Amino acid sequence: MVYPLLDGSPLRQYLQTAGNGRTIVGELAEFVARLHHKGIYFRSLHLGNILRHPEGELMLIDVADLRFLWLPMSPLGRARNFRHLFRYPQDLAIIRHYGLKRFLARYLLSSGISPWSAKVLLSRLMRTRPEDDPG
Repeated sequence: MVYPLLDGSPLRQYLQTAGNGRTIVGELAEFVARLHHKGIYFRSLHLGNILRHPEGELMLIDVADLRFLWLPMSPLGRARNFRHLFRYPQDLAIIRHYGLKRFLARYLLSSGISPWSAKVLLSRLMRTRPEDDPG
């Protein structure tokens, strides 16, 4: 089955051509936090599968690997999902340019998880992210 194209451009492409990438990466952190809070696990999470609609909202595409959980994702599930986002060097470079610590801080602020869950998530991310300086 062929689906009609959605208006917008993949976030990876948009960030390569737009001068306001810092704002968009912050919005991405909030978007991922909302997905995780709703219990949405998107195995294909990367900047090529997130569209920026002309009106500014972020949308998922290629959702065959999407799962809906009954509850917000656990800290370990969130970390596992971030590994999918961080595995693409060009995506990680964009996030590092924004500031990985700043990205994660904005994610945590928007996530609504407890301080304990945040600590577990960050601990797991620090063990699984690429070993170079997070920025």
